[in-house]
Amino acid sequence: MKYLSILFLLTLLVSCKEDKEITTSLPPANENTAATSTDQHADSNTVTSATKSNAIVASGSVTDFLKDIKSFARSEKGNSIENFQKLADDTAAEKIDISKENFGEALKKATDFKYIFITVENHTVVKIDDVSKCKPSGSWATCVPYAQGYIKKGDMIYQEDYANNIIGLPNDQKRTMYLFN
Repeated sequence: MKYLSILFLLTLLVSCKEDKEITTSLPPANENTAATSTDQHADSNTVTSATKSNAIVASGSVTDFLKDIKSFARSEKGNSIENFQKLADDTAAEKIDISKENFGEALKKATDFKYIFITVENHTVVKIDDVSKCKPSGSWATCVPYAQGYIKKGDMIYQEDYANNIIGLPNDQKRTMYLFN
């Protein structure tokens, strides 16, 4: 019993220390988000990053999700992951379908963005704060960053781990990376 008590206390101390490190590490702000881009339209179907950034500010729901990952659990309107996907499809600066073959390149591209989210179908969402804080993954064939997010198994279950342990092994499930300025 004595050993279990000591083990419990040590686990509690380590957990508290990890929480402080995670909450204090914020991604660097992208200085290019304030630029306007009215002259950069290639055609009428092209929407620039600056235009999409303005749409994010106008849509309070997406902003809530971007600023606080825990807002997914507080959402009262249906499946919050599906709601996020619908809003992100319209407002994300970039949207990348993830596979084992392109995950490394997608993560390199993600370094230029302030907010990085990955969804798996309609049951998992993760937020990556720092792409450089990563661990090599054999199954994804790249260095996978630390993430926090939710898995929906009836209730929303909060997870903090390396993204590969939350989003699972590469398979035929649809995984999408959403990048926001």
